Amino acid sequence: MPEALRLFVVYAATCGICLWLAHRFLGKIRGPIAAVLLLLPLVSTAAAFWQGGFYGALNLSYNTAPLHAHAEELPHYGEYSNGPLADQIFQVVPWRKAVRELVKNGHAPFLNRFSSGGDPLLGGSQPAPFDPKVWIGFLLPLASAVTFACAFVFFQAAFFTFLLARDLGASDLAAVFAGAIFMTCGFLDFYITWSLVSVVVTAPFLLLGLRWIARGDRRGPAVAFIAWALALVGGHPESVLHVTVLGGLFFLTELPKSPDVKRAVLTAVAVGLLVFALAAPVVFPFIEALPQTTDQGRKEESHLPGCHEGISR
Repeated sequence: MPEALRLFVVYAATCGICLWLAHRFLGKIRGPIAAVLLLLPLVSTAAAFWQGGFYGALNLSYNTAPLHAHAEELPHYGEYSNGPLADQIFQVVPWRKAVRELVKNGHAPFLNRFSSGGDPLLGGSQPAPFDPKVWIGFLLPLASAVTFACAFVFFQAAFFTFLLARDLGASDLAAVFAGAIFMTCGFLDFYITWSLVSVVVTAPFLLLGLRWIARGDRRGPAVAFIAWALALVGGHPESVLHVTVLGGLFFLTELPKSPDVKRAVLTAVAVGLLVFALAAPVVFPFIEALPQTTDQGRKEESHLPGCHEGISR
């Protein structure tokens, strides 16, 4: 199967399953609306899909050896330099490769053997080895898997926003427009390969779940659970905190409309605790690794007696 077709089949099948599940359990989604939601991410990723290749700043890898010797083979190479995007090539993609190499060889994704003498992979959080889109990407070569992941995150942004906007009273067309606006915002478009975006796009779905919990809708706990779970495995704990705080504030605005405030609060807390407990394989390695980071070491050194005096002199 040509690589471009293979990439599109995996993407369309994944998004199609998500749309069918939403249609079945969260409310009817008309065929044309579903098609638009599925195709919206191609606004940004069409070229990479057409080539069956990589969506991102791959050309930056030609800035250093060994590929620098072939830099002149790239069209308009001198125009492509963009330092802030270097993390895509020198962190995100190598992390993804490390996860794939470990799992495909029958090992748990605990340690990145490609970094120094070994570096925490699961404890580092950002490689996100439990993220569903990472595992689905195993069906594709690495370059296409990254493109799939970016397109699927764009899809989640549009899809989750559509569901929330529609529940807030927007028409299908207006809800799709809201999803397109969120999907194409500068923050998502720039940071699409980073793990923080994988977490942020779950926010509309979490708000929908919490809104339904407050309103006494039986679907609320399941939706909130899935949204929180996707956030926790997304690979960016700081953004999980941001999304959770946003959800909590939104939940407070919905509580006055709840038919049973006490039940709603207890349900939301129970869902949060259950997700946190089930996400222990993701959360606790990060908590264990955090005190061992160089950043923590610098913080501890800054509190040593005489440290500040030495710096001031």
